[in-house]
Amino acid sequence: MRGKWREGRERELTVLRWQYTPETWADLLKHSGFAHVDARIVPPPGDEALGTLLVRADVA
Repeated sequence: MRGKWREGRERELTVLRWQYTPETWADLLKHSGFAHVDARIVPPPGDEALGTLLVRADVA
């Protein structure tokens, strides 16, 4: 991701992120030894377009 996210910033700020589906996150955690993995998108409030990824898992 790139962008000038704060007013007055002279340079762009680059942020790396991992944009996986909830299913992919669950698989990655299961393969890493976690148990009872639950990964889902919490719907956004109102008319907003993006929800929040919520992931829970137990240490096996």
